[in-house]
Amino acid sequence: MAGTGTENDVEVCEGVGDEVREEMLGIFSDLQESNEEGCVRVGEKRKDNEVDVGSSGDNLKRRRVGSQAIIVNNMVKKTLRGEASRAVARFFYNNDIQLNAVKSDEFITMCELVSRHGLGFVPPSFDDLEGKYLTEEVKLTREALKEHRAIWKINGCTIMGDGWTDPKKRNILHILVNNPRRTFFMKSVDASNMLESPNKLFKMMDEIVEEVGEENVVQIVTDNTTYYKVVGEMLMSKRTRLYWTPCATHTIEMILEDYENS
Repeated sequence: MAGTGTENDVEVCEGVGDEVREEMLGIFSDLQESNEEGCVRVGEKRKDNEVDVGSSGDNLKRRRVGSQAIIVNNMVKKTLRGEASRAVARFFYNNDIQLNAVKSDEFITMCELVSRHGLGFVPPSFDDLEGKYLTEEVKLTREALKEHRAIWKINGCTIMGDGWTDPKKRNILHILVNNPRRTFFMKSVDASNMLESPNKLFKMMDEIVEEVGEENVVQIVTDNTTYYKVVGEMLMSKRTRLYWTPCATHTIEMILEDYENS
């Protein structure tokens, strides 16, 4: 409950602000007055026909009180959800976090577990995130990598390079390994000093092939730029078991740009 101060309250919700508390108190008082005007207490008689209401009036009053509690409880939940949602949005905005992170399974799981904990949840500290939990996640990731490697040996895999520019104007290359069952994020590489040198880019990609296992790699997919084309040819010359394939999405984007500029 919102903390109306009545005898029917089981427990006051400490997470409700003073404004919400006052608003809920007003609603509860109005509903209670309305209920008292429309109901007769057990054993009392109506003035017009002197008929004893008895247990039927008591049941009606209980139903009304129950309905009032549900209405107030729903309004409190709606208000609290709005406040929590604004806090989440503000966290994303002020920390420059990509909004599509809300679609991730990790975000949804995090919200569910915090909700399950209830009031009094204390978030992890900076030291916890940098130490304890990071160590645990690294261990879990290594265990997951072992499972993926077993699948790569059976079905083969595709190495994908997903490039983007971060707020510091660095060219970051995400390395992902895809197989028929799922995609595994392997690492991020700062490729800022590699995109102007095919040899440096080739060396980096060749090391990734070695790490994944040449016998497991079916193809490598990257952007369809000049340097990546050169690197793709170099990789296929050295690693005769794999193919270099330009990214279809990036190729279409380049075609549309050429069409727009023509």
